[in-house]
Amino acid sequence: MEKGKQTRKTTAGKRIGAKTLAEKQKELDVIKWNDSKAGDKCGTYDYCAKCDKQKTNPCARAYFAK
Repeated sequence: MEKGKQTRKTTAGKRIGAKTLAEKQKELDVIKWNDSKAGDKCGTYDYCAKCDKQKTNPCARAYFAK
């Protein structure tokens, strides 16, 4: 790994960069926002079972861990 480059390891063993996580988090936030017109959707998607809300970009981490 390059010095200074942050990556995260998913449960599948793949390395996901911090920038990729942030981009995916934004994408998922928009989806959740659009879907939430009928109520809060946090915790209702398939990938939510892997969510750890204490970490940064929790939705993206859970999405890539599925």
